Amino acid sequence: MSQHRLNNYDPPDHWIFEDSRLELSHGPDEVPLTFLARMAHPEVAADADQAMRHVEALNVLPAPDGWGPRAHEFLSGPPPV
Repeated sequence: MSQHRLNNYDPPDHWIFEDSRLELSHGPDEVPLTFLARMAHPEVAADADQAMRHVEALNVLPAPDGWGPRAHEFLSGPPPV
């Protein structure tokens, strides 16, 4: 993969955060949150396993700041106790 990137003058790894069209670094909070949520959406992820890997990796990032995911609501009732 790195050989392809070098031969084709691909942008650096973190280009996505610097691209002003995406507003990930300098836009409202909703923009990067929506972007991250879409990474795990079934229409974007190749399969359910990939979506879960994305979710697990993303959930680790805010932990050092005391943030973490929590359920907003349960569509089929509360979870069993």
